[in-house]
Amino acid sequence: FCELLEQARFQDYTVERAMMGTRGRGGSKDRVDVESLERDNDKGLDGLADRVSQLKEFTKGIKNEAESQNGILENMGESMMGVRDVLSSVNDKFKVVMSNKQNRQMAYIVCGLGSLLVGYWWLIGRK
Repeated sequence: FCELLEQARFQDYTVERAMMGTRGRGGSKDRVDVESLERDNDKGLDGLADRVSQLKEFTKGIKNEAESQNGILENMGESMMGVRDVLSSVNDKFKVVMSNKQNRQMAYIVCGLGSLLVGYWWLIGRK
């Protein structure tokens, strides 16, 4: 993009120099040079317009992708709120269970037996 801009500036400068040269002499050769420079300048501008349109399409694509990802993140945030509510409910239920001494002992026994079974399964699977 910058290269095309510099090229266009250079072509404008050379057109101005060529036009200044034709004022004094008025030769047709200088006029042809100016016309060819103008054609080159138009080609450069067409190339610049193509690059600008490509850049516009890229930015539209980036915008669409960003909006899509923002929608995904919003949905994920809503899902996380649901998970937080479920975990809060489970935590409240555990507090009720653990408040009673007999229920606490039963929970320790169940966790201990579960740990023993997992350990036994791991030892057997290792052989």
